[in-house]
This record gives sequence, C-alpha cells and structure tokens, in this order.
Amino acid sequence: MKRCLTSGLRKTYGPLTKIADRRFSALIVRLFSRACDIVRSKELLLVALLLASCSPIRGCLESQFTLEQDSRLPKWFSVPPGYTRSDVTVELSYYAPIFPVDNAVMELLNRNGRTLAKVTGEVCWHPVMEAKKNEHGGFNLDSYPHYVYIRANGVVEIVEHVRGPTFRVKDDPVLLKGALEAKQCDKG
Repeated sequence: MKRCLTSGLRKTYGPLTKIADRRFSALIVRLFSRACDIVRSKELLLVALLLASCSPIRGCLESQFTLEQDSRLPKWFSVPPGYTRSDVTVELSYYAPIFPVDNAVMELLNRNGRTLAKVTGEVCWHPVMEAKKNEHGGFNLDSYPHYVYIRANGVVEIVEHVRGPTFRVKDDPVLLKGALEAKQCDKG
C-alpha cells in the first residue's frame, strides 16, 4: 500500500519523495503500534475480567441451580432452629475447576439470601446418562431429566435436573445404587 501511494509522489516531486516515504512510514508504524496497543489492552482486559470472575481455588462458575420448594433438603443440611422448610432453599453451583478440587458448592440460604450453611463436593454424571448421550457425546433437548450424583462429606445424593434453573433431590434406590457402584466419576 505504501508503494502504491508514494509512487505518484515520486513522479511529481522527485527528491522530496524520500522525505515523504520516511514520514509516511513513520505514520504507518505509529498507527499500527497504536492499533496493537488497543488490541493488547482489550486482551488484557478480557484476561483480567476472566480472572476476576473465577475463583482461584474452584475455577470458573459453570452453572447455578435452585432447589425446587417441594423437594426435600439434601442430607448435608437440616432446617435450622427457628426456620421452617419454606424459609430456606439450597443453591447448587457447578464449577469448571482448574485444579482437582470439589466442583460443586451447595449453600443453604434463608429468604434474604444469607448463607446459613455451605458444603462442597464432587459432582459426577450418573451412569444412566451414558445411554442418553447422542452420537457427538452430548445430550439432545429430549434427553431430560438429567441425573448427577454429588459426593460430599461421605454422603452421596442423587440430583435431578429438568429444563430450567432448578433441581430436585431424588430418593430413587436404583439410582442411588448405580451411583454407589460407579467405578469412575464422569465429569463430562
């Protein structure tokens, strides 16, 4: 591009074109340098935002769900004194960990969103989900409900996900047996 723009100058101004070439080159270098600085600063901003949104221990938040009101509480929690079951809920958060740490966090919350208790555990796809996978290894929309099991404090709970931001704790003895007999944890 530089050659194309300066060739007309050479014909018209002769020896002055060397000065024009240097000035044009300096201008192009400054423009490209500034463009690179902008791109670099945007990349740094993206990295900073990513790091700020991720937990240094747990990794990045993958998804969050709320326990359905008609579901029982997970065994890790009990209704605190002075509360009823309708006064509390459980928020379940899944993380994409950077290191091998618990990738599920369950929080017992009151109506104001204050954390009353917190438990971390390992979440694994339930073995029954293997039969629901599509040819690409994922799940189709008609594959719901999805089942995972969470192991925390030596206790295993079966979690059922239906479409939407909610989950249920399942008391199905067949699903529990399958989770307890699972040879490995499939984290997807």
